[in-house]
Amino acid sequence: MTRTDLTSGVTVPVVTPLAPDGPPRPDGAGLERLFAAFAAAGVRRIMLLGSNGEGPLVPTPWLGPFVTDAVAAWHSLAPENTIVVNVSAPGTAEVLLRAEAIADAGADGLACTPPSYFPHRADEVVTHFTALTELGRPVIIYHTPARATPLTEESITGVLELPGIVGFKDSSGDLDQHRALLGAAHAAGAGVAQGGETEALAALRAGADGLVLGVANFAPALVVELVRAVREGRDADAEAAQKTITELTGIHRIRRGVPSVKAILAARGLLATDRALPPLIGCTDAERDRLEELLAPYESVLITGTRRSDTDVHREPA
Repeated sequence: MTRTDLTSGVTVPVVTPLAPDGPPRPDGAGLERLFAAFAAAGVRRIMLLGSNGEGPLVPTPWLGPFVTDAVAAWHSLAPENTIVVNVSAPGTAEVLLRAEAIADAGADGLACTPPSYFPHRADEVVTHFTALTELGRPVIIYHTPARATPLTEESITGVLELPGIVGFKDSSGDLDQHRALLGAAHAAGAGVAQGGETEALAALRAGADGLVLGVANFAPALVVELVRAVREGRDADAEAAQKTITELTGIHRIRRGVPSVKAILAARGLLATDRALPPLIGCTDAERDRLEELLAPYESVLITGTRRSDTDVHREPA
């Protein structure tokens, strides 16, 4: 594996399935149908427990069994499949505990945001990632300045000197900043993946190595097609794919974030339930109906599964 492999191509920041009954806890067994659908769409990389995976809401003691099951299920589909696990937390000590909890699960790498809650200096950001890279695993820096300390020129230079840093997932939404990050990372031999749906094509044209888009949970083949179209110089196809991806983000005007994605996947038979981890609450029936209406014209690009009736899907009580 080269230094940029974990940021190349399409990575799905996969949702976290929950047990359909009893307390809402992650259910690794619930990923099998979803993983099979990703593989059929041409996906070879996934990330667990990011923002789409409700990562910050999953307690550290629950991580080990879930990640172990997920890694085994994904690797069983193809030997070249890779899986990265987000271990972000506000402070370094908790990040290390989360990394320790999954140490034996067999993940191919770790993702982590800079420290959060308090404002942190560049040397503190570098110290944070130094501790994580000392575990000997490849690390992707999850740049999400809306939720964690923003990277600066000084902190980027510092972390790129760490041998364990293999790249960045950039969810800043700032294309100028993305281009600057690309320049620094590529000069150091590291990779950069774009995390914003509406900036995907622009980022690839600027030289991004890959994409980590939430819409890939329910339209993986479309995101794969965007990357292929750019690499093959099919500009019109790339523009069409980007247009559709942008239109699909309309789901977030109905219900923002994880609940809408889970509702879509449950309706398509790829999750046993659309429950979310507290304090998140699943979609209402009215929101589910609006999601179905919005997505109806895009059926040809949506993930395939066995559609389920209302009585088949375990839903969170209204």
